[in-house]
Amino acid sequence: MLCLDPKLDSHRFKDLLDEAIAARELKETKAYQKWAKKVSEIKPLTSPLRRKEKSAKQSESDLFVIISQRRNSEPSEEEFEAAQRKVESRKASN
Repeated sequence: MLCLDPKLDSHRFKDLLDEAIAARELKETKAYQKWAKKVSEIKPLTSPLRRKEKSAKQSESDLFVIISQRRNSEPSEEEFEAAQRKVESRKASN
């Protein structure tokens, strides 16, 4: 399924499917039994928000690194003016 994280959502889906099977809205298949057994063996995450908080902190530090690298790669004022003069001279010669 799109936007599905098996670690976060599998237990929730298993519960929903188990309820539908118990209510005889769905038939239990061998494939489902195999999948449900795998899901049952995995410890469910207690809070999906914790994972999002971690990734937000990580992306914040990644952004800081990117900004720092970009600042270091920007030309000095003199280099920028020299490049600007070069571009303007090319425009004038065309």
